[in-house]
Amino acid sequence: MLVFSVHTRIDLRAAIRNTWGSVVENGSWPGSGSIGRGVKLLFLLGRSDSSLGNTVVREESALNGDIVQGDFRESYYNLTLKSVMGIRWVALYCHKAKCILKADDDVLIHVKNLIDFLEIDNNRPQEAIYGRELKKGVVHRTGRWAVDKAAFSLNEYPTYVPGNSYVVSGSIAARIDSIAELLPYINIEDAFVTGIIRKLLGIKIVNGVGFTHWYDKQPKPCEFHNKVRISATKVTEGLLYELWEGLKRNITDRYIIPKDE
Repeated sequence: MLVFSVHTRIDLRAAIRNTWGSVVENGSWPGSGSIGRGVKLLFLLGRSDSSLGNTVVREESALNGDIVQGDFRESYYNLTLKSVMGIRWVALYCHKAKCILKADDDVLIHVKNLIDFLEIDNNRPQEAIYGRELKKGVVHRTGRWAVDKAAFSLNEYPTYVPGNSYVVSGSIAARIDSIAELLPYINIEDAFVTGIIRKLLGIKIVNGVGFTHWYDKQPKPCEFHNKVRISATKVTEGLLYELWEGLKRNITDRYIIPKDE
């Protein structure tokens, strides 16, 4: 499980280790018993402009052994570098991994539902990318998401999945790493990895409605008491603990879905 984070979010990383990331240590999920111990959690960071920030991260890494820090400046523009770094790490040091989860640090992952989703259908392609399918994504030429035509000339990205949470088959990690080195750099991480590279490799997307999307609202505890919901976004440190306690208490309260006005 590869989680994008930044230096200042020390408490949020600790919250992840204490909640959904705790499956790494205890191999179990609330209300579900054992799910095995074949899960590893890594936080991916770039290089801070602050020497103190880098020192703190090194100390945190020495204590927890779950941080990979790249030799590039921490910034939104370098998210693609961070993604490729994580995939390369798996290809080099964990090459037998069946699946690679990528998630942002403001996302809660229901690991049990994710595992069930990945194992539910033997007829699925052996190599795939799993996530919330997004078609006809517009290529912006100005603003935060700007991509130069010299790097990508089309006006729409190939179908891809939003980057706040998706899964890549472990067997394609090395190929993603190799082809990423050959392409012009595009800073829209999810469109680059799960759209452009995926299409070049001929890999299919398996659409999962349980994955979150960037326009989703903050979740409520009851939303995870089903077999569908895999991830939720906009999760703060406090909300993460609240959701986790809800899972442990097995809250089953349902909330009313308003009718269309």
